[in-house]
Amino acid sequence: MLLLSRAGLVVVFIEMILAQGTGLAAQDTVYTHWPAVQQSAFDPVKKDQLFRQTEALLAKPVSGEPGRAPAPADGNTPGWKALDDVRRHMGQGDFTTASQRAGQALDAARKLGDRRLEMQVLGAIGGISREVFLGSSLKAVSYHEEALRIAQELRDSAYIITQLISLADNYGQAGQNDRFLEYIGQAVSVLNDFDLPGSRMSLGVMFGCFLATQGEPAPAEKIFQSALAIALETGNLNYVQHIYWQLFWMHLGKGNALKAEAALNAVRATGPAMAEENFYEAFYQLEKLRGNREAAFRYLELAYKSLGEQYTRRSAEQLAGWETRLRTREKELQLEAQQNLLNAQQKERWYLYGLIALVSILLIVSLIAWYIQRQAKRASYRQNRLIKRQAAELQQLDELKSRFFANVSHELRTPLTLILGPLEQALQDADLSPERTLMLKMAQRNSRHLLNLVTEILDLGKLQSTGAELREQPTVLRDFLTEIIGTFQSYAQIRKIKLRLEYLPDRSRVLELDRQKVLKIVNNLLSNALKFARAESEVVLRAEMQGQEVQIQVCDAGPGIHPEDLPHIFDLYYQSKRPEAKAEGGTGIGLALSRELALIMGGRLWAESSFGAGATFFLTVPAKECQPGTADPIDWKRGHTGTELPGAQQPAPHPVPVEPEYVTRLLIVEDNPDLQAFLRATLPADYHLTVVENGRAALDHLESAEQIPDLILSDVMMPVMDGFQLLETLRGHERWGNIPVILLTALSGHDDRLRAFRIGIDDYMTKPFSPEELRVRIENALRNGAARREWSEAGPPDADTPPLTDDWVLKLRETARMNLGNPQFSVDDLADRMGIGRKTLYRLVRKRTGLSANQLIQELRLLQARELLETGQFRTLRQVAEAVGFRSADYLSRLYRARFGKSPAEGL
Repeated sequence: MLLLSRAGLVVVFIEMILAQGTGLAAQDTVYTHWPAVQQSAFDPVKKDQLFRQTEALLAKPVSGEPGRAPAPADGNTPGWKALDDVRRHMGQGDFTTASQRAGQALDAARKLGDRRLEMQVLGAIGGISREVFLGSSLKAVSYHEEALRIAQELRDSAYIITQLISLADNYGQAGQNDRFLEYIGQAVSVLNDFDLPGSRMSLGVMFGCFLATQGEPAPAEKIFQSALAIALETGNLNYVQHIYWQLFWMHLGKGNALKAEAALNAVRATGPAMAEENFYEAFYQLEKLRGNREAAFRYLELAYKSLGEQYTRRSAEQLAGWETRLRTREKELQLEAQQNLLNAQQKERWYLYGLIALVSILLIVSLIAWYIQRQAKRASYRQNRLIKRQAAELQQLDELKSRFFANVSHELRTPLTLILGPLEQALQDADLSPERTLMLKMAQRNSRHLLNLVTEILDLGKLQSTGAELREQPTVLRDFLTEIIGTFQSYAQIRKIKLRLEYLPDRSRVLELDRQKVLKIVNNLLSNALKFARAESEVVLRAEMQGQEVQIQVCDAGPGIHPEDLPHIFDLYYQSKRPEAKAEGGTGIGLALSRELALIMGGRLWAESSFGAGATFFLTVPAKECQPGTADPIDWKRGHTGTELPGAQQPAPHPVPVEPEYVTRLLIVEDNPDLQAFLRATLPADYHLTVVENGRAALDHLESAEQIPDLILSDVMMPVMDGFQLLETLRGHERWGNIPVILLTALSGHDDRLRAFRIGIDDYMTKPFSPEELRVRIENALRNGAARREWSEAGPPDADTPPLTDDWVLKLRETARMNLGNPQFSVDDLADRMGIGRKTLYRLVRKRTGLSANQLIQELRLLQARELLETGQFRTLRQVAEAVGFRSADYLSRLYRARFGKSPAEGL
């Protein structure tokens, strides 16, 4: 293994001559064939730990049953045959041929997808690179790393160990001791699980050489001896000879001539016979160590002579090869000349073929381009026709939709007339009680509001179909605006909003105005401003002259208009796409009608808004001035649309009863004043009612209230904070989380109900509703809330009780709902499906809902029955009872009336 290179022998020979000539001895120098390498630092603690692990590994007995070996090669494939050639040429020292065959084997492996062959070829290429570029180079590392990755992918433990040892060897020869120890440690870890004697010996010899180079001969010799014991036990004479050879160089380096000679004799006596010239360098070093310069010089001459004979032999072989190549070169030149002539002729033919092909390609491309252009024109023509047809269809659909709304609105006027007429007759009765009068006026006011919405739809339909005529008349603008703003003052007082007029032109200015159209526009703008303005804020109606136009502004301090909605608020039927805007309501008709009326008058209507800081609407109409004193008096009854805003009249105060020892406290969250008054008049007088306008006001009340309410009755669609947001805040609060909540809303979709129950609702009522049904629902919710508070105060849950989250409650509801059609479905079945015990389920249901588990199943059946009745999925009550698991329709009817306050037949 450790033979002098040619350059090394020359250097040694020259140094020996100089030493003899000058009389200087080189006793302390040991020359090897490896170039000098700069050694890197390493962790000595890690080195000592690896020494102990390696020592323990080599001390393991050899069982004779080796661990997992690589899969046998398929010698019948070209790739595996090429790999055999690689290994044979490597053994012969012919690395050029070995490298060529390795490339062929690697191509075959990747072409066939043979990962095992690819792994072994990469490992062989790494070995070739180590031999060609010497160990100090790291060119072999990338090949060994790739082979290691594939071996790990194939879980080939034996080859994993082989590549780890190869990487350690490469880094060790390059002087990178930290990486050497890293890979040695990985190899030791893997080898502990496999009995691979050869790998253990290789690792031991490598680690022993490392210890020797670090000046630790005693540990190194101990490792060598352990590896030697394995080699002798397994009968591997090659390794025995190799280990003795390493021991020789180690003892030689430490100046121990006796041990070095003993190791050298063991090398010569053990293993395959080695040529005598392979020992000349060793004899030279040994004799030099002993101080026998003549003998050392003699062995050096023999080594140099052997090297010269090798040069002579190889030179003769090269001369023979050159003579053979010279004789064949003439024939090659003749053949080359003939081939050049053929190539020239062939090149001319290819030029001609290429020209023909280029012309053909250009012709084909031209034809294809012409065809594509023609098809594109046809497609563009068809697309334009399709766009025109779709535009016509959309216009037709829009006309149909407008006509439909107009027809429906027209049909609604008759029943509204029949409602308003009897209401007016009933209000003329002098024997009505104040409570009855209040309720009838409320019905009359909201019927007129509905009539106004119907009128808006009819007016919009007329504008789109036939347009509208201007009916201008001289009008004192200030008096006209004062009358308009006066109709909103009571509503503004209820909302705690300051409403004022800022009139900048001359007070006596008279203008030609279409009073009906201006009135509708300003009414619409003021109604929206008061609806969205915050409490304690201000709404301003301002008028000023802008050249030849009069400009009317309505400013509020509400939440403003989102930038995404601002360009579309005057579009017909527009509804905001933002989720938080759904609670604001609106039909998308009022502003669209107002803009059309402004255009008819020759004016404009637009809006400006800073989101979060209010909005301002601008109306401009031509200022056609008249002589003072020519204005017609304002016939307000004829000029007004008949609209009365909800809550325009202050509802009569609800009588406050004398509180008994305990009063049931209800918090009503509703923004509509008429509905507030209706709830005050409908609910029992022994309830203590607190009414607020939105969810934010409800939270403020809860913060300041000395006693929390027993129940909260809340609308969903409200400004500032809607019912869902209020419910989420309540359920996340430690003190308010158990307050029963009933949502009262016009939303009736399944998604809205599911969202409410997911948050944690007690009941859900859809408008319109009967007072009796509302009272029954409130009593049920109060009873369940009291039971829930009692169970919540009973103490902490057991250790095995699952957390009482909203998701768990929703899962419980959905699990039960999926089995409601089974009349035999019981509490035990529900507990099994939830993965808990019956008693645990009972406690959790009681704590969250106030119901027993049986009552919960019955409650869910009743809710399911109500949904089926309201959606009309079944035609008979018997079918509904069977669908939800009740024994009979009569039993369902009794339970339904007790739960909802009305008969189930009303839903069919």
